[in-house]
Parts: sequence; structure tokens; C-alpha cells
Amino acid sequence: MASRPEILWPTVLVGVFGMFSINLAVTLAAYAKTVYHSGAGGYGLLTSVVALGSLTGALISAGRTRTRLRTLVAIAATLATLDMVAAAAPAEWAYCLVMVAVGACTLLFLTSANSTVQLAAGDSIRGRVMSVYLLVFIGSGAFGGPLIGWLDQHFGPRTGMLVSGLVPAVATALVAVKLARLADVRLRPATVRALLKAA
Repeated sequence: MASRPEILWPTVLVGVFGMFSINLAVTLAAYAKTVYHSGAGGYGLLTSVVALGSLTGALISAGRTRTRLRTLVAIAATLATLDMVAAAAPAEWAYCLVMVAVGACTLLFLTSANSTVQLAAGDSIRGRVMSVYLLVFIGSGAFGGPLIGWLDQHFGPRTGMLVSGLVPAVATALVAVKLARLADVRLRPATVRALLKAA
């Protein structure tokens, strides 16, 4: 698994996003209570707009025919950026608009990561690979919920939202750099072979 970037890096990203970004319900509740003071009705509105975005993301995912690591990293970077933008949203309506996009990107990210891992794993190991993948995803969410809740309680929901985007953004950038280096290493031998054939 560690030698297959199509399996390793989506799993790493899912772990990081699962710990920080996917625990959105915790932060939405804190926003409704302490930022916009909209109570249960406000929380229902926020979860509804995220669900609307998720539906949009699901429809987009259904129309896609293939997955690539480059696309997955781009979606992850977009999701992390949207989380940070949401932390700075001045009004509830602006926050809701960003949350629609967050819901869509979250669904796109999860389906892309899942598809990439499953298609990269051979039939003989797919069950074991997916068990590790789900362990990382669900386990990171279990650890991340209390952490994000603690940040929301002690530093405010905006800080929790910012951290939910900032940490995954750093992880995504590191993965992108690693993948770029791997692509460069693979390209060089291919270039050498092409030069030898030309000679």
C-alpha cells in the first residue's frame, strides 16, 4: 500500500480531512449558537445548505467517468480554501453560500478519493485496502470531533473553521509537492529511454 501513490495519498488526505473538515456538524452548531445567534432554526438552515451542496456534488460525481490523483488534489485544495473563506464570512447569508460550495466539494472529494483507491487496488487486496481506508477515515473523524469542538469552545467557531481549512491545506500542499517529485522521477527515466531510442 505504501508503495502505491494512488492508494497511499488519497488515504492520507482522507485521514486529514476526516479529522478536521468532515466534522462540520460540530462547527455548524457552534456557529448557529454563538456567531449568528439563530438557535435550532439557524442550525437547521446551515445543515440544509450543506446538504444542498452535497446533492450537487453527488450529481456531478455521477457524471464523471474517471478519477486522477491530480484532480483529487485540486478538489482537496479547493475544499480547504473554501473552509478558510467561510471562516471570514461576515454575514449568515454569505456563510450559507460558501457552505453550499463546501458541501459540493466535500462530496466530490470523498467520492474521488474512494474511487481512486478502489480502482488502484487489485481484486486480491481490495478488501484489505478498503478496510484500512475506512479505518483511517472513520477513526480520524472520531478523534477530530472532540478536537474541533474544543477549538470552537475555547477559541470560537471562526477559529475552528479556519483550522479546519488551514491544516488540510498544508497537508494537501505537501502531498502535491510529493506527487510532483514522483512524477519528475518517473519522467526522467522515460526521457532517457526516448533519447536512447532517438540515438
